[in-house]
Order: sequence, then C-alpha cells, then structure tokens
Amino acid sequence: MYYTKDFHEAISAYELLIDQQVNNLQLHEHLAFSYGKTYQFEKAIEHFTILINEYDDKKPSYHYNIGKSFMGLSDFEKGRHHVETAIALQEIPLDAQYLTLAISYSRQGKFKETMRYLRKALKENSKNEYALYQLAVAADNYYTEKESVLPFYEKYIKSYLKDGSYLELAQSCVSEIKKELHFNSY
Repeated sequence: MYYTKDFHEAISAYELLIDQQVNNLQLHEHLAFSYGKTYQFEKAIEHFTILINEYDDKKPSYHYNIGKSFMGLSDFEKGRHHVETAIALQEIPLDAQYLTLAISYSRQGKFKETMRYLRKALKENSKNEYALYQLAVAADNYYTEKESVLPFYEKYIKSYLKDGSYLELAQSCVSEIKKELHFNSY
C-alpha cells in the first residue's frame, strides 16, 4: 500500500503493527512519510522525531520533511531550522530546499527574505523555472516602484518564451505594470 501510494491504507496497516509493539526504522519511516502525504502533520512530526532521535540524526530527508511538516502547521521557525539542517547535511544542488524556505517567508509576507532564498535557489540551479517566476512575484510584492519589478518578469519571459509554465501570467503582469506606469506618467 505504501509503495502504491495508497497512504491512508498504509497508515492503517502500519498502525496495527505499532499496536502489536513492532518498532523498526522502516515502519517509522513509512508512517512518517505517509502522515506527511496525508497532511497529518502532528503525527508526521512524531515519527520523524523518532527517526531523528533514535535512528539517524544526520539524514537530510528526515530534517527536510519534518521541516515541511512544521511549516504545514505554520510553525515556520522550527520548520526553517530543520530545512536549514537538511541543507547543511546535503550535497548540492539544494534549490528545492531553498525554494521551500523562500515559500515559507512568502507565506509570512517577508518578501525580502523570500527573494534572498529564491536567489540562492537559482544560484544552485539556474534552470529552476518556478524559482525564477517566484522571484518576479516576490519582487512585485516587495518593491513599491514598479519600474524595479519589470526586469524580473522580463527575465523570466526571456528565459521561457517558448515553453514557460507561467508565461501567460508573467506577460499579463508586465502588461499591467506597463499600463500603470503609462497612466502614472501623466
């Protein structure tokens, strides 16, 4: 059930094993990931904590996923701590982790920090289309002068002119900004 991604069924089966006092790495790992996939963040945190404390406190995926679970509960400080621990334990590229940190700051309206982590994500992987688009969105939310925002969207458009997933959105934003600048010039 776990391997077929039927996480609710997997949880039921693994909970029965827990009730029978079965306790091993694979059981806690599968439960932790299954709880995370079903948005049961408290239970995911419980099992990731067991994995970190009893099995392997140096495994980046445990820290990364417990961090995402904390962020799912809007505990951004604890979440960021664990994602940053995962980053410190990993080899490159780390763009997904930096992107996760950026999104956590964005959800809190901290767009300067959002931009900082998006730039780090792009430094790790300059081909991360989502990070490049999100950088433009963060700039749009951060800068009050719309002239400062245009280059971000234009860079995205130039990079993904033929096959961009967010191309229409970016082009629409550029059009709106240009209209606003035009009308403000009168």
